[in-house]
Amino acid sequence: MKKLTTAACALALGIAWAAAPAIAQETTKEKAERKADQIEQKADQKADDIKAKADQKADQVRDKAEGKTDTMGDKAGRAWDKTKAKTREVTDKVKNSVNGHSNGRASSAQQALMDKGFNPGPIDGVQGPRTTAAVRDFQQKENLTVTGQLDAETNARLMAAAPAASPASEPKETNPKRQSK
Repeated sequence: MKKLTTAACALALGIAWAAAPAIAQETTKEKAERKADQIEQKADQKADDIKAKADQKADQVRDKAEGKTDTMGDKAGRAWDKTKAKTREVTDKVKNSVNGHSNGRASSAQQALMDKGFNPGPIDGVQGPRTTAAVRDFQQKENLTVTGQLDAETNARLMAAAPAASPASEPKETNPKRQSK
């Protein structure tokens, strides 16, 4: 029995040694083909990536070139608007300080706001947070630029309609000065 087992093992080993180079050769050939395919795919991928990057860069350059004129125009427009607003603000401040009417103007504006149904707080000639809020509400209602400041346009619009109500015809119970007596 030992002879038969030894002979069978020797035969199997002989077949394996004879077939191994053929199997190995075929596997190596397949590996080489697979490797060649991978290299080709990588080369195609790199070419596609390079082309995509070049297209993307070209698009960025085009967009930048097209956007430059619009951006410059937008910047110039915003700067002009900012300058006009600042000029109006400074002009109003100078007028107030030259005329010395800042307290009188604020109290008359507070009274006009009160008459129009906006609550500016106490009518004391000081533009505090409640007066500022009332001015903002008035500016919004009148479709003016909402700043909360008594600029020339807001004051003119506020005072233009203020004399419409006569002091004798309306009770002044809402006036804080009269309530505090």
